[in-house]
Amino acid sequence: MDLTPLVIRNTPYPLFPARQETGNKEGWSFLWERLAFRLPRFLNFVIVWFAGWFILGSPMATAGSGGSSVPVNVIASIERLIQAAADPNAAPIEASELEALIRFTEGEPEPGEGVSIRTYANATSALYRFDIRQSLRRILEIGYHPDIPGFIVSPSSVRIAYWKTVDGLESPFPKLWPMLDTPLHRPVLVRGIEHEEITPDQFTGTYYGYDVHRLLLLMRHHGRPVLVSVSRQKDISEVGKKGAVLGKDDDWTYLYSGEKGMNSRGLGWVDSYMYAASTIMVYDETNSGTDPRVRCTVFKWLRAGWSGINMVQTHHILAGMDRYANAFRQVVESSLLPPTEEMAQVFREIRSMGEPELRETIQHHFVRFKELAREAGSATAGFYAKYFGADGQALKRMNVEQMRSVLVLETLKTWMGKSGTQNGVRGGAGLDKSPAG
Repeated sequence: MDLTPLVIRNTPYPLFPARQETGNKEGWSFLWERLAFRLPRFLNFVIVWFAGWFILGSPMATAGSGGSSVPVNVIASIERLIQAAADPNAAPIEASELEALIRFTEGEPEPGEGVSIRTYANATSALYRFDIRQSLRRILEIGYHPDIPGFIVSPSSVRIAYWKTVDGLESPFPKLWPMLDTPLHRPVLVRGIEHEEITPDQFTGTYYGYDVHRLLLLMRHHGRPVLVSVSRQKDISEVGKKGAVLGKDDDWTYLYSGEKGMNSRGLGWVDSYMYAASTIMVYDETNSGTDPRVRCTVFKWLRAGWSGINMVQTHHILAGMDRYANAFRQVVESSLLPPTEEMAQVFREIRSMGEPELRETIQHHFVRFKELAREAGSATAGFYAKYFGADGQALKRMNVEQMRSVLVLETLKTWMGKSGTQNGVRGGAGLDKSPAG
Protein backbone atom coordinates (compact mmCIF):
# COMPACT_ATOMS: atom_id res chain seq x y z
CA MET A 1 0.00 0.00 0.00
CA ASP A 2 1.24 3.47 -0.87
CA LEU A 3 1.92 5.26 2.43
CA THR A 4 2.12 8.76 0.95
CA PRO A 5 -1.37 9.63 -0.32
CA LEU A 6 -2.20 13.13 -1.43
CA VAL A 7 -4.14 14.32 1.58
CA ILE A 8 -4.63 17.84 0.30
CA ARG A 9 -7.02 17.16 -2.54
CA ASN A 10 -6.00 18.08 -6.08
CA THR A 11 -8.09 20.78 -7.68
CA PRO A 12 -9.63 19.70 -11.03
CA TYR A 13 -7.73 22.50 -12.75
CA PRO A 14 -4.32 24.13 -12.26
CA LEU A 15 -3.76 26.95 -9.78
CA PHE A 16 -2.42 29.11 -12.59
CA PRO A 17 -3.69 29.23 -16.22
CA ALA A 18 -1.47 28.52 -19.17
CA ARG A 19 0.61 31.52 -20.17
CA GLN A 20 -1.18 33.80 -22.66
CA GLU A 21 0.82 34.64 -25.77
CA THR A 22 -1.39 37.46 -27.10
CA GLY A 23 0.77 40.21 -25.62
CA ASN A 24 -2.20 42.62 -25.62
CA LYS A 25 -4.33 44.20 -22.93
CA GLU A 26 -7.17 41.73 -23.47
CA GLY A 27 -4.79 38.81 -22.95
CA TRP A 28 -3.43 40.19 -19.68
CA SER A 29 -6.98 41.03 -18.56
CA PHE A 30 -7.98 37.43 -19.23
CA LEU A 31 -4.92 36.22 -17.31
CA TRP A 32 -5.76 38.42 -14.32
CA GLU A 33 -9.37 37.27 -14.25
CA ARG A 34 -8.34 33.62 -14.17
CA LEU A 35 -5.60 34.27 -11.62
CA ALA A 36 -8.01 36.16 -9.38
CA PHE A 37 -10.42 33.23 -9.56
CA ARG A 38 -7.71 30.79 -8.45
CA LEU A 39 -5.92 33.04 -5.96
CA PRO A 40 -7.99 31.87 -2.95
CA ARG A 41 -6.95 28.28 -3.64
CA PHE A 42 -3.33 29.31 -3.92
CA LEU A 43 -3.57 31.26 -0.66
CA ASN A 44 -5.23 28.30 1.05
CA PHE A 45 -2.29 26.14 0.06
CA VAL A 46 0.17 28.72 1.40
CA ILE A 47 -1.80 29.03 4.66
CA VAL A 48 -1.82 25.26 5.18
CA TRP A 49 1.88 24.97 4.43
CA PHE A 50 2.90 27.70 6.86
CA ALA A 51 0.33 26.61 9.43
CA GLY A 52 2.10 23.28 9.41
CA TRP A 53 5.25 25.11 10.43
CA PHE A 54 3.69 27.24 13.14
CA ILE A 55 1.15 24.77 14.56
CA LEU A 56 3.01 21.51 14.26
CA GLY A 57 6.53 22.71 13.55
CA SER A 58 8.61 22.54 10.41
CA PRO A 59 8.12 19.44 8.26
CA MET A 60 10.38 16.61 9.36
CA ALA A 61 11.91 14.34 6.75
CA THR A 62 13.82 12.01 9.07
CA ALA A 63 14.08 11.11 12.70
CA GLY A 64 16.66 12.66 14.95
CA SER A 65 20.07 11.29 15.74
CA GLY A 66 19.09 10.08 19.19
CA GLY A 67 20.04 6.52 18.28
CA SER A 68 23.71 7.42 17.94
CA SER A 69 24.28 7.12 21.72
CA VAL A 70 22.24 3.94 22.08
CA PRO A 71 24.17 0.65 22.12
CA VAL A 72 23.80 -1.50 19.02
CA ASN A 73 22.39 -4.43 21.01
CA VAL A 74 19.63 -2.20 22.39
CA ILE A 75 18.65 -1.12 18.88
CA ALA A 76 18.66 -4.78 17.85
CA SER A 77 16.23 -5.60 20.70
CA ILE A 78 13.93 -2.75 19.65
CA GLU A 79 13.93 -3.82 15.99
CA ARG A 80 13.22 -7.41 17.04
CA LEU A 81 10.20 -6.40 19.10
CA ILE A 82 8.70 -4.17 16.41
CA GLN A 83 9.13 -6.80 13.72
CA ALA A 84 7.72 -9.54 15.98
CA ALA A 85 4.62 -7.46 16.76
CA ALA A 86 3.58 -7.47 13.10
CA ASP A 87 4.56 -11.06 12.32
CA PRO A 88 2.39 -13.76 13.93
CA ASN A 89 4.86 -16.39 12.72
CA ALA A 90 7.87 -14.74 14.37
CA ALA A 91 9.96 -16.96 16.61
CA PRO A 92 9.16 -16.70 20.34
CA ILE A 93 11.12 -13.98 22.10
CA GLU A 94 13.38 -15.15 24.89
CA ALA A 95 14.15 -13.10 27.99
CA SER A 96 17.82 -13.03 27.05
CA GLU A 97 16.98 -11.10 23.87
CA LEU A 98 15.63 -8.22 25.99
CA GLU A 99 18.49 -8.12 28.49
CA ALA A 100 20.22 -5.18 26.78
CA LEU A 101 17.00 -3.20 26.44
CA ILE A 102 16.03 -3.58 30.10
CA ARG A 103 19.55 -2.73 31.26
CA PHE A 104 19.35 0.41 29.14
CA THR A 105 16.09 1.46 30.86
CA GLU A 106 17.67 0.77 34.26
CA GLY A 107 20.09 3.61 33.47
CA GLU A 108 17.04 5.96 33.47
CA PRO A 109 17.82 7.70 30.16
CA GLU A 110 16.73 11.32 29.96
CA PRO A 111 13.55 12.09 28.00
CA GLY A 112 14.16 13.67 24.63
CA GLU A 113 15.07 12.60 21.14
CA GLY A 114 14.39 8.94 20.63
CA VAL A 115 16.13 6.01 19.01
CA SER A 116 16.57 6.08 15.24
CA ILE A 117 15.87 2.70 13.68
CA ARG A 118 15.67 1.46 10.10
CA THR A 119 12.00 0.48 10.32
CA TYR A 120 11.01 4.10 10.99
CA ALA A 121 13.84 5.93 9.26
CA ASN A 122 11.55 8.77 8.11
CA ALA A 123 9.46 9.06 11.29
CA THR A 124 10.04 11.29 14.31
CA SER A 125 11.17 9.53 17.47
CA ALA A 126 11.10 10.31 21.18
CA LEU A 127 12.09 8.69 24.46
CA TYR A 128 10.15 9.28 27.66
CA ARG A 129 10.31 8.03 31.25
CA PHE A 130 8.06 8.30 34.29
CA ASP A 131 7.53 6.49 37.61
CA ILE A 132 4.32 5.11 39.10
CA ARG A 133 3.75 4.65 42.85
CA GLN A 134 1.90 1.41 42.35
CA SER A 135 2.57 -2.26 41.72
CA LEU A 136 2.70 -3.94 38.33
CA ARG A 137 -0.06 -6.25 39.55
CA ARG A 138 -2.41 -3.30 39.96
CA ILE A 139 -1.55 -2.01 36.47
CA LEU A 140 -2.36 -5.44 35.02
CA GLU A 141 -5.58 -5.74 37.04
CA ILE A 142 -7.18 -2.56 35.73
CA GLY A 143 -5.28 -1.85 32.51
CA TYR A 144 -5.29 -5.40 31.10
CA HIS A 145 -8.49 -6.91 32.47
CA PRO A 146 -10.79 -8.77 30.04
CA ASP A 147 -13.87 -6.93 31.39
CA ILE A 148 -12.37 -3.49 32.06
CA PRO A 149 -11.82 -1.28 28.99
CA GLY A 150 -8.08 -0.72 28.76
CA PHE A 151 -8.44 2.94 27.89
CA ILE A 152 -9.50 3.82 31.45
CA VAL A 153 -5.79 4.12 32.31
CA SER A 154 -5.26 6.62 29.46
CA PRO A 155 -8.43 8.76 29.52
CA SER A 156 -6.71 11.92 28.21
CA SER A 157 -5.13 10.13 25.25
CA VAL A 158 -7.35 7.27 24.09
CA ARG A 159 -11.06 7.43 23.33
CA ILE A 160 -11.52 3.75 22.48
CA ALA A 161 -9.30 0.67 22.63
CA TYR A 162 -10.48 -2.90 22.23
CA TRP A 163 -8.87 -6.12 21.05
CA LYS A 164 -10.33 -7.40 17.77
CA THR A 165 -8.33 -10.63 17.90
CA VAL A 166 -6.16 -12.30 20.55
CA ASP A 167 -3.57 -14.78 19.32
CA GLY A 168 -5.34 -14.90 15.97
CA LEU A 169 -8.78 -15.68 17.43
CA GLU A 170 -11.82 -13.65 18.47
CA SER A 171 -11.30 -14.75 22.06
CA PRO A 172 -11.30 -12.96 25.44
CA PHE A 173 -8.16 -11.27 26.64
CA PRO A 174 -6.36 -13.45 29.21
CA LYS A 175 -5.87 -12.47 32.84
CA LEU A 176 -2.17 -11.75 33.24
CA TRP A 177 -1.84 -10.77 36.91
CA PRO A 178 -2.28 -14.34 38.30
CA MET A 179 0.84 -15.25 36.30
CA LEU A 180 2.88 -13.03 38.63
CA ASP A 181 2.44 -15.79 41.20
CA THR A 182 4.34 -18.22 38.96
CA PRO A 183 8.11 -18.43 38.34
CA LEU A 184 7.77 -17.05 34.76
CA HIS A 185 10.81 -19.02 33.63
CA ARG A 186 9.96 -17.98 30.07
CA PRO A 187 8.10 -14.84 28.97
CA VAL A 188 4.31 -15.10 28.65
CA LEU A 189 3.45 -13.75 25.22
CA VAL A 190 0.11 -12.31 24.04
CA ARG A 191 -0.33 -10.89 20.56
CA GLY A 192 -3.27 -9.62 18.55
CA ILE A 193 -4.95 -6.76 16.72
CA GLU A 194 -6.36 -3.82 18.67
CA HIS A 195 -8.50 -0.96 17.42
CA GLU A 196 -7.78 2.48 18.85
CA GLU A 197 -9.25 5.93 18.53
CA ILE A 198 -7.40 8.76 20.20
CA THR A 199 -8.68 11.91 21.86
CA PRO A 200 -8.39 15.29 20.06
CA ASP A 201 -4.75 16.34 20.04
CA GLN A 202 -3.72 19.53 21.80
CA PHE A 203 -2.29 21.24 18.72
CA THR A 204 -4.98 20.87 16.04
CA GLY A 205 -8.03 19.36 17.78
CA THR A 206 -7.80 16.38 15.42
CA TYR A 207 -8.46 12.76 16.34
CA TYR A 208 -7.78 9.53 14.46
CA GLY A 209 -8.81 5.87 14.42
CA TYR A 210 -6.60 2.96 13.36
CA ASP A 211 -5.74 -0.69 13.99
CA VAL A 212 -2.48 -1.72 15.66
CA HIS A 213 -0.53 -4.94 15.97
CA ARG A 214 -0.06 -5.58 19.70
CA LEU A 215 2.52 -7.70 21.46
CA LEU A 216 2.77 -8.15 25.24
CA LEU A 217 5.53 -9.97 27.10
CA LEU A 218 5.31 -10.64 30.84
CA MET A 219 8.59 -11.87 32.30
CA ARG A 220 11.05 -11.61 35.15
CA HIS A 221 14.35 -9.77 35.03
CA HIS A 222 16.67 -10.69 37.91
CA GLY A 223 13.59 -11.65 39.92
CA ARG A 224 11.65 -8.42 39.19
CA PRO A 225 8.38 -8.59 37.22
CA VAL A 226 8.58 -6.74 33.91
CA LEU A 227 5.91 -6.09 31.27
CA VAL A 228 6.96 -5.10 27.75
CA SER A 229 4.14 -3.68 25.60
CA VAL A 230 4.63 -3.19 21.87
CA SER A 231 2.24 -1.58 19.39
CA ARG A 232 2.73 -1.06 15.67
CA GLN A 233 0.19 0.74 13.51
CA LYS A 234 -1.21 -1.70 10.93
CA ASP A 235 -2.16 0.64 8.07
CA ILE A 236 -2.62 4.34 7.48
CA SER A 237 -5.16 5.75 9.91
CA GLU A 238 -8.64 6.87 9.02
CA VAL A 239 -8.70 10.49 7.90
CA GLY A 240 -8.39 12.91 10.82
CA LYS A 241 -11.63 14.31 12.20
CA LYS A 242 -12.55 17.47 14.08
CA GLY A 243 -12.72 17.28 17.85
CA ALA A 244 -12.56 19.60 20.84
CA VAL A 245 -11.51 19.60 24.48
CA LEU A 246 -14.48 20.52 26.65
CA GLY A 247 -13.16 22.66 29.50
CA LYS A 248 -9.81 21.74 31.03
CA ASP A 249 -7.91 18.86 29.46
CA ASP A 250 -7.49 17.38 32.92
CA ASP A 251 -11.30 17.03 33.19
CA TRP A 252 -11.15 14.36 30.42
CA THR A 253 -14.22 15.57 28.55
CA TYR A 254 -13.97 15.63 24.77
CA LEU A 255 -16.28 16.26 21.84
CA TYR A 256 -16.08 14.30 18.57
CA SER A 257 -17.75 15.68 15.45
CA GLY A 258 -17.40 12.67 13.17
CA GLU A 259 -16.57 15.16 10.39
CA LYS A 260 -13.21 15.05 8.65
CA GLY A 261 -10.84 17.99 8.91
CA MET A 262 -8.93 19.91 11.58
CA ASN A 263 -10.50 22.03 14.28
CA SER A 264 -8.08 24.90 13.62
CA ARG A 265 -8.72 28.23 11.96
CA GLY A 266 -8.05 27.99 8.22
CA LEU A 267 -7.38 24.24 8.34
CA GLY A 268 -10.89 22.81 8.60
CA TRP A 269 -10.72 21.35 5.10
CA VAL A 270 -7.35 19.59 5.44
CA ASP A 271 -7.27 15.78 5.16
CA SER A 272 -4.62 14.63 7.61
CA TYR A 273 -3.45 11.14 8.53
CA MET A 274 -1.26 9.18 10.89
CA TYR A 275 0.93 7.43 8.36
CA ALA A 276 2.94 5.23 10.72
CA ALA A 277 3.41 4.84 14.47
CA SER A 278 4.92 2.43 16.93
CA THR A 279 5.44 2.38 20.69
CA ILE A 280 7.43 0.19 23.06
CA MET A 281 6.72 0.56 26.79
CA VAL A 282 8.79 -1.19 29.43
CA TYR A 283 7.09 -1.47 32.86
CA ASP A 284 9.74 -2.49 35.39
CA GLU A 285 8.69 -3.00 39.03
CA THR A 286 11.69 -1.54 40.80
CA ASN A 287 10.21 -1.77 44.31
CA SER A 288 7.51 -3.97 45.83
CA GLY A 289 5.92 -4.36 49.23
CA THR A 290 4.35 -1.40 51.06
CA ASP A 291 5.96 1.20 48.79
CA PRO A 292 5.66 -0.24 45.27
CA ARG A 293 7.22 1.55 42.30
CA VAL A 294 7.09 0.86 38.57
CA ARG A 295 9.49 2.59 36.22
CA CYS A 296 7.92 3.19 32.80
CA THR A 297 10.20 3.82 29.83
CA VAL A 298 8.61 4.70 26.48
CA PHE A 299 10.13 4.55 23.01
CA LYS A 300 7.89 6.10 20.35
CA TRP A 301 7.99 6.71 16.60
CA LEU A 302 5.38 8.74 14.71
CA ARG A 303 4.85 10.06 11.19
CA ALA A 304 1.72 12.16 10.69
CA GLY A 305 0.59 15.18 8.69
CA TRP A 306 -0.82 15.83 5.25
CA SER A 307 0.29 15.71 1.62
CA GLY A 308 2.60 12.87 2.63
CA ILE A 309 4.66 15.33 4.70
CA ASN A 310 5.60 14.46 8.27
CA MET A 311 4.75 17.46 10.46
CA VAL A 312 5.64 15.85 13.80
CA GLN A 313 8.52 17.04 15.96
CA THR A 314 9.94 15.39 19.04
CA HIS A 315 8.48 18.00 21.40
CA HIS A 316 4.97 17.16 20.15
CA ILE A 317 5.45 13.52 21.16
CA LEU A 318 6.90 14.51 24.54
CA ALA A 319 3.94 16.84 25.19
CA GLY A 320 1.58 13.98 24.37
CA MET A 321 3.48 11.69 26.72
CA ASP A 322 3.24 14.29 29.52
CA ARG A 323 -0.50 14.29 28.96
CA TYR A 324 -0.64 10.48 29.00
CA ALA A 325 1.58 10.02 32.06
CA ASN A 326 -0.35 12.55 34.14
CA ALA A 327 -3.67 10.77 33.56
CA PHE A 328 -2.11 7.31 33.92
CA ARG A 329 -0.75 8.24 37.36
CA GLN A 330 -4.07 9.67 38.50
CA VAL A 331 -5.96 6.50 37.62
CA VAL A 332 -3.48 3.81 38.60
CA GLU A 333 -2.45 5.45 41.88
CA SER A 334 -6.02 6.40 42.86
CA SER A 335 -7.47 5.15 46.13
CA LEU A 336 -10.96 6.24 45.05
CA LEU A 337 -11.64 3.44 42.57
CA PRO A 338 -13.84 0.51 43.63
CA PRO A 339 -12.36 -2.97 43.98
CA THR A 340 -11.37 -4.46 40.63
CA GLU A 341 -14.26 -6.90 40.35
CA GLU A 342 -16.82 -4.20 41.20
CA MET A 343 -15.37 -2.10 38.40
CA ALA A 344 -15.55 -5.07 36.05
CA GLN A 345 -19.22 -5.67 36.92
CA VAL A 346 -20.19 -2.07 36.15
CA PHE A 347 -18.40 -2.22 32.80
CA ARG A 348 -20.06 -5.56 32.00
CA GLU A 349 -23.42 -3.85 32.55
CA ILE A 350 -22.45 -1.11 30.10
CA ARG A 351 -21.32 -3.69 27.53
CA SER A 352 -24.65 -5.52 27.85
CA MET A 353 -26.62 -2.40 26.87
CA GLY A 354 -28.13 -2.43 23.38
CA GLU A 355 -27.91 0.45 20.92
CA PRO A 356 -31.32 2.04 21.74
CA GLU A 357 -30.54 2.05 25.46
CA LEU A 358 -27.07 3.45 24.85
CA ARG A 359 -28.43 6.29 22.70
CA GLU A 360 -31.03 7.18 25.31
CA THR A 361 -28.48 7.13 28.15
CA ILE A 362 -25.80 9.25 26.49
CA GLN A 363 -28.40 11.91 25.61
CA HIS A 364 -28.52 12.85 29.29
CA HIS A 365 -24.76 13.30 29.41
CA PHE A 366 -24.85 15.58 26.39
CA VAL A 367 -27.44 17.79 28.09
CA ARG A 368 -24.75 18.39 30.70
CA PHE A 369 -22.03 18.76 28.07
CA LYS A 370 -24.05 21.56 26.49
CA GLU A 371 -23.85 23.57 29.71
CA LEU A 372 -20.14 22.80 30.07
CA ALA A 373 -19.57 23.99 26.49
CA ARG A 374 -21.37 27.26 27.22
CA GLU A 375 -19.17 27.80 30.27
CA ALA A 376 -16.01 26.99 28.29
CA GLY A 377 -16.41 29.98 25.95
CA SER A 378 -17.73 30.97 22.55
CA ALA A 379 -15.44 28.72 20.45
CA THR A 380 -16.40 25.54 22.31
CA ALA A 381 -20.05 26.56 22.53
CA GLY A 382 -20.02 27.16 18.77
CA PHE A 383 -18.47 23.74 18.15
CA TYR A 384 -21.13 22.10 20.32
CA ALA A 385 -23.96 23.98 18.62
CA LYS A 386 -22.70 23.06 15.14
CA TYR A 387 -22.31 19.33 15.72
CA PHE A 388 -24.55 18.51 18.70
CA GLY A 389 -27.29 21.13 18.28
CA ALA A 390 -30.80 20.76 16.94
CA ASP A 391 -30.15 17.94 14.46
CA GLY A 392 -27.47 16.24 16.60
CA GLN A 393 -25.53 14.92 13.63
CA ALA A 394 -22.48 14.01 15.70
CA LEU A 395 -24.61 11.91 18.05
CA LYS A 396 -26.24 10.12 15.12
CA ARG A 397 -22.82 9.25 13.71
CA MET A 398 -21.66 7.53 16.92
CA ASN A 399 -21.41 3.75 16.78
CA VAL A 400 -21.97 1.36 19.68
CA GLU A 401 -18.31 1.32 20.82
CA GLN A 402 -18.16 5.12 20.79
CA MET A 403 -21.34 5.36 22.85
CA ARG A 404 -20.05 2.82 25.33
CA SER A 405 -16.84 4.80 25.68
CA VAL A 406 -18.85 7.85 26.82
CA LEU A 407 -20.40 5.86 29.65
CA VAL A 408 -17.12 4.18 30.58
CA LEU A 409 -15.29 7.49 30.79
CA GLU A 410 -18.08 9.25 32.69
CA THR A 411 -18.19 6.34 35.13
CA LEU A 412 -14.44 6.60 35.72
CA LYS A 413 -14.68 10.37 36.21
CA THR A 414 -17.54 9.95 38.70
CA TRP A 415 -15.52 7.50 40.77
CA MET A 416 -12.58 9.88 40.78
CA GLY A 417 -14.67 12.98 41.58
CA LYS A 418 -13.78 14.82 38.38
CA SER A 419 -15.33 18.22 37.70
CA GLY A 420 -18.68 18.26 35.92
CA THR A 421 -19.64 14.62 36.53
CA GLN A 422 -22.86 13.26 37.92
CA ASN A 423 -23.57 10.38 40.25
CA GLY A 424 -25.52 7.39 39.02
CA VAL A 425 -26.78 4.11 40.37
CA ARG A 426 -24.70 0.96 40.84
CA GLY A 427 -21.50 3.00 40.86
CA GLY A 428 -21.92 4.03 37.23
CA ALA A 429 -22.27 7.37 35.50
CA GLY A 430 -25.91 8.13 34.91
CA LEU A 431 -26.98 4.52 34.39
CA ASP A 432 -30.28 5.55 35.98
CA LYS A 433 -30.70 7.89 32.97
CA SER A 434 -31.54 10.87 35.17
CA PRO A 435 -30.52 14.22 33.63
CA ALA A 436 -27.82 16.26 35.25
CA GLY A 437 -29.09 18.66 37.83
